[in-house]
Amino acid sequence: INGGTVGGSAGSCTCTCKPGYEGSGCETASACTASSNSTKDGSDGTLHCSAQYGTIGGTTGSCTCTCKAGYGGNGCETVGACSASSNSTKDGSDGIFYCINGGTVGGSAGSCECTCKPEYEGKSCQTAKSCTTEQYFDGSACQACPIFSSSTGGTSTSCTCAANTFASKSGNTWSCANYTVGATKAAGSVVPGTGGGEKEKDVCTASPTPPTETEKEKAEKTRDAMLSGIKDEKMKKKAKLLADAATTGKKVRKMSAKLTAPDEDTACSDYYAKAGLSSSLGACIA
Repeated sequence: INGGTVGGSAGSCTCTCKPGYEGSGCETASACTASSNSTKDGSDGTLHCSAQYGTIGGTTGSCTCTCKAGYGGNGCETVGACSASSNSTKDGSDGIFYCINGGTVGGSAGSCECTCKPEYEGKSCQTAKSCTTEQYFDGSACQACPIFSSSTGGTSTSCTCAANTFASKSGNTWSCANYTVGATKAAGSVVPGTGGGEKEKDVCTASPTPPTETEKEKAEKTRDAMLSGIKDEKMKKKAKLLADAATTGKKVRKMSAKLTAPDEDTACSDYYAKAGLSSSLGACIA
């Protein structure tokens, strides 16, 4: 049966089976085998089925090729597009890839990839980018905060100006500009900000009324008496600065920075240059 060919003579007959059948009378369909030949349809027990991505099954005439996840098509040789998953064990070998935090999956089974939003990074976009408190995130990378400002770090998109400075913009560059001597303002101006920046006259508090000449003379005498007892020249300069500020009703701002320099004088000089200030306006202790 099943297309077998009879041979021999009476008493010694034979039945030669077609491919895919076996048994003395070709009565048994053979188990299917896989082939890379795309023309093999299983009618002879051989079916086109990828040995790497498919599993052969069935018997002659009813062969099957079951594809691994992520593969399909004739013989399981067509690679499927990747899809995203929140399961961290999914590596893309089956077309399902661990991709989170709004990442976009691309590629095909076995070579999946996850393209991250600007604020995330990592193979699966699992890590939030983290800027320091001296930086802000501009949507693609960490950028340095302007001098006299700081941020909360992480993915903060702006920096906050220190007290007595305001958000100023020149061209496309933002900065925390110093107020006119004596004017005051609480910390809080944001850079980068919006529009063209803040106007000093709109956001500052005017300087207090300076003391009368008589009051000033008394204050200077008191100051000189106090300074005469200070021997350290740097401390004396600092004390004079504070006393003069109190005498004139001006505000004094304390500023600090971490610098590497060969000596104290160089450290002070470098800081004044970095801050854009004249050394005559302050007292530096390094």
